[in-house]
Amino acid sequence: MSDGEMGVGTCIILGAGQYYEEAGAPPADNLVIAADGGADQADRLGLVPDLTVGDFDSIASAPPSDGQHIALPAQKDDTDMLAALKLGWERGYRRFHIYGGLGGRIDHSIANIATLCQIAQAGGIGTLHGDQTLVTAICQGSLSFPAWRPGPRTMISVFSASDCAHGVSERGLKYELDHADMDMVMSRGSGVSNEFVDGQEAQVSVEDGTLIITYPLAAPSPAGPAGNPRWRAWGFWRLKSPAACAILRPPANNLLYYSICNSPYLERKAYDQLSPAAPVRLLCALLHLRQGPHLAAGAPH
Repeated sequence: MSDGEMGVGTCIILGAGQYYEEAGAPPADNLVIAADGGADQADRLGLVPDLTVGDFDSIASAPPSDGQHIALPAQKDDTDMLAALKLGWERGYRRFHIYGGLGGRIDHSIANIATLCQIAQAGGIGTLHGDQTLVTAICQGSLSFPAWRPGPRTMISVFSASDCAHGVSERGLKYELDHADMDMVMSRGSGVSNEFVDGQEAQVSVEDGTLIITYPLAAPSPAGPAGNPRWRAWGFWRLKSPAACAILRPPANNLLYYSICNSPYLERKAYDQLSPAAPVRLLCALLHLRQGPHLAAGAPH
């Protein structure tokens, strides 16, 4: 998916993690969603979120539950951050900048990096803002940086988020790769601490699999991801809470979502594997669907 196909704009997600000094506050000209304690950070930054979502266990004072403030149950499958991202996705956004998603609890940082991979696998792109470092992910595509003048030893690192990513190329960097394989445990070599080259364009790409990429905040904004991701529909994952399903469902005319979301026969792995090359698998799944509570309650179809 190219930049021109990334939907209606940029969705800014404010989390409850650590915030770092950057040039100015996060832009507020697009959709701004606060995930739980991110609402307190929004107050500190002088931002008014369009939406606030979470179980509100890390916020100074719980807001009223209304159309702008969405209260989720404490026991749920999704983190508050993922719930916020799904709300942005439902509204047509495919490009996300996430602040307050790193630092603090290491388990939340790892979960947020994993969420970047989910976004990439669905055909969008997310960026986590850290301490002078940005983290993103690409899936079956590329990330391209224009030529610039980096300082000495300005690093970019690449990790496989797949068991094995095939066709990994790193071009225009100090250490180049050409259609190599890279695995999650780095048994085939490390992608850590590559370097930008002064005055040279750079590109990281993968033919099959998902990559996590870290690069400095000072780098010029990259173009990407470019490529032809498989057909995916993010948000198919089953939500156990009927209230959460009602909140996070995609457009009402998406009958397939209502059916799959409420099917007890499908696992998350099956959702991730849906592609144009799998009509038989999809047909078999549809044959096993039961009518879920949203359809029974009169959801449009």
